[in-house]
Amino acid sequence: MSKSNNLIIVITTTDQKQIADKITQELLQQKLAACIQIEQVISHYIWQNKKEETLEYRLQIKSLSTKYKDIEAYIRRYHNYDLPEIIAYEVTHCREEYAQYIAENIKA
Repeated sequence: MSKSNNLIIVITTTDQKQIADKITQELLQQKLAACIQIEQVISHYIWQNKKEETLEYRLQIKSLSTKYKDIEAYIRRYHNYDLPEIIAYEVTHCREEYAQYIAENIKA
């Protein structure tokens, strides 16, 4: 396992599978992400002073920190929410071969 300073995982959610698929398709096609996982989740949150519960699709987007602004722009362009969740986590440790796979599949 090596220390990985520029790998990130960007998280976003949407309540529409076709939006999740569109964001995934665009990010992979533009080589802004090497791998994206989509999973169904139940989100509990406060929106406009009301407690909400929504079945959503969470995208885990594996990329490089240098691509964050482009990823955010694509998510904002295709997202159906007024205020989409867009959160990035730095990957502090990762198997060296996997980090290399990510780097090789991202546009320079």
